[in-house]
Amino acid sequence: MGLGKTIPVYLDKRSGFNKNQIDTVNAIARTTRRNFELKATQKQLDRPLVQRFLYKSTNRILDLRDYIYTDTFSISFILDPTGFEVDGRYLLFTTKYPVKSIFYEGSYDEFDVNLNYMFSNMVSLEIDKVSGEYMFYVKVRQNWPVDTHGNKVQYNIFLGGRVYYD
Repeated sequence: MGLGKTIPVYLDKRSGFNKNQIDTVNAIARTTRRNFELKATQKQLDRPLVQRFLYKSTNRILDLRDYIYTDTFSISFILDPTGFEVDGRYLLFTTKYPVKSIFYEGSYDEFDVNLNYMFSNMVSLEIDKVSGEYMFYVKVRQNWPVDTHGNKVQYNIFLGGRVYYD
C-alpha cells in the first residue's frame, strides 16, 4: 500500500546522459519497480489504542491534552489559579482509573525562575475515590505568585503516571 503511493524518480535530459542511456536506465527502473510491486506484500500493523484519560475536568483547566495508552497516562494543561488560597483544596479533574504512580511538575513563563515557585513545591496532589470515580484535587501549600498586575500567574502543568485497571 505505501509503496504504490511513492513517486518513482527517473533520469531526464539534465542527468548528463545521452538519450539512449536515459531510455535504457528508465526502462530498467520501470521494469524493476513493476516486478517488485507485483511480488511485494505489505502487512499493516494494528494501531495502538490511545484513549482520553480524563472523564471530566473543571473550568480551572485550560488547553487540556490527556491520553492513556495501556496503563500509562499523560496530561498537560494550563492551570488557572484564580481564587486559590493557602490550605485551599480545589478539584481539577475526574477519571475512572485508580492511579498507581504519578509524577507532576509545572512552571510559569518568567526569566527569573525561583525553585520555590515550581508547581510541585507549591501544591500537593490528592486523589479521592467518590462513587466509582477518582477525583484529583490540588491542595495549595504556599502563597501563589502574582504578575506585575497583581493577578495570580497561570502554570503550564504536566502530569504523568500509571494506573491500575479495575
